[in-house]
Amino acid sequence: MAHDLKNRTQDVLNLENEDKTFEHFQFQSPILEGLKVNGYQVPSPIQVSALPYTLAGLDVLVQSKSGTGKTLVYVLSALSSIDVESNELQGLLIAPTREIAVQGAQTMLEIGGHLSKLKASTFIGGMSVEEDKLKLKKCHMAFGSPGRVKQLIEEGVMNVSQLKVFILDEADKLCEKSFKEDLSWIMRTLPEIHQTLALSATFPNSLENTLISKLKNPTHVRLGQDCQVLLGVNQFVLESPSHGLVKKVVDYKFESLLKLISNVSFEQCIVFCNYSLRARAICDKLNDRGWPAIFLAGMQEQKDRLNSLKDLKTFRCRIVLTTDLSARGIDARHVNFVINFDVPSQGTTYLHRIGRAGRYGSKGIALTIASKGDEMKNVSNIAKSTNSDVRVTDDPESDLWNVTFNDLNALQQGESQNECLKGACQDSRKEKSPSVESIPSLKKDSDCSSQPKISAKVKKRPSKPKKSPPREKEDNISISKETMDYLEQKDKEFEECLNDINESTKNMSLETILSKTVTGELFPHRPKINKEPNIAFSQEVKPEPSSLLFSSTSTSCPMDDNYNQWIHLWKRHQIQHQQYLNYMLQCQGILP
Repeated sequence: MAHDLKNRTQDVLNLENEDKTFEHFQFQSPILEGLKVNGYQVPSPIQVSALPYTLAGLDVLVQSKSGTGKTLVYVLSALSSIDVESNELQGLLIAPTREIAVQGAQTMLEIGGHLSKLKASTFIGGMSVEEDKLKLKKCHMAFGSPGRVKQLIEEGVMNVSQLKVFILDEADKLCEKSFKEDLSWIMRTLPEIHQTLALSATFPNSLENTLISKLKNPTHVRLGQDCQVLLGVNQFVLESPSHGLVKKVVDYKFESLLKLISNVSFEQCIVFCNYSLRARAICDKLNDRGWPAIFLAGMQEQKDRLNSLKDLKTFRCRIVLTTDLSARGIDARHVNFVINFDVPSQGTTYLHRIGRAGRYGSKGIALTIASKGDEMKNVSNIAKSTNSDVRVTDDPESDLWNVTFNDLNALQQGESQNECLKGACQDSRKEKSPSVESIPSLKKDSDCSSQPKISAKVKKRPSKPKKSPPREKEDNISISKETMDYLEQKDKEFEECLNDINESTKNMSLETILSKTVTGELFPHRPKINKEPNIAFSQEVKPEPSSLLFSSTSTSCPMDDNYNQWIHLWKRHQIQHQQYLNYMLQCQGILP
């Protein structure tokens, strides 16, 4: 198994024995040597179950929990089918994020490092198309994002006529609306005879039916259906005070975050936010408080994203602030603490987030900071829908590694279910030991009581002098619910559109972008919101908007009709637009 971990949970170990080795699959000697050098000793359960079908050339749907070794399934299958003596492109992987594509290419080059002629490259947005053309002159395996791969095939640069294996990593995400059109177009260009592998931690029935229609009699290899959570991940929820102003809620959560990272021992910690701007602002605040942290999100330039990913994977940082960009497919072996600063909107997103900890059977902690009321109810609903054992803790200043199920059982006695959910409101300092309660009607994993390996706490840097810029009083600002919903919707649209924008406009001049956007040629599919939200301030506070797009006499919301123009210009004129953007999002609490 990867990384030679000494203590691993049963969802990784339960099929391992002396008869199940990589030699059993009769891989070439260079591949076996690559596995040995990189610490892969014996195959995991999903590898034992899926490899016989993938190596036989069948179309396969592979479903297993995050962190159980799905990447190695397609890497070994592709390496076994590639002829390195030929310069033709023989394998193609499509991933929903650039980071997953880069990581897949790195894994293939590591395992295939003893195949001297092997060439594997990434083809993703934000990078030079001319460089891609040079790399394709001799490339056996391509790893790319849907938009860039489609562009290269359209231009006749990427020849897929000799393709042997086509791989969909995080297939459930690729079949969503934002990728579905490009993916279908790519699949129509593939040769009639080829193998397709689709891999994901979650396969809804609707997705399975969609993929079956595109594949040839696929075999569905499925493990971990009863429990989709890694057994080594202990899950907690910490209740935070609620408030009418979102900014106040964010401030309360930030104080809880500081207590958690100060008291919980961890090697690396990933903090997930629902908004990229919020993640960046919290990252800046942590650094100002003396906590070394980095930022990773879709709003970054591609070079910065890859540098942040490299720092995460090579253990050059201890705390990462990110969005759901990092929730899927990112394999960082030192991450053993995941914090949901914002409650995810779906159970599948929750599973992918907490799957960054406890990888390959190691121990990890996943904690969600939830405001009292609706957010706590959402966490309870997510726990029930994912069959997760989530426990409520009211003590952010305890080391959660030391919490055992003996504490849990003792606290459950004599408490009602409602009291159990409300227990986080109590003052934890009255208790000598951590106070922990279980969300009702959820099952426990039998192996979660074992103690994890505890690493040293993060060393805090000397605090910088605190800055105290003048701010308007929050209580004097009143924003309508309609405006809040509107801005949150726009922030999500920004995150989803950014990858497409990078690829579509890479070689366009600013004038071309603006003209094509205004005429509707660039993004004709994006519906416009014609109704202007009711933006009402109880005091006269007027920021200085950009004179190019936002005039003080404008009658429409600046993020409405000019939204697409704003995205492009924002990337090229960040300083010019940041003051206006920060003001709008500070009012909503999206940006602290």
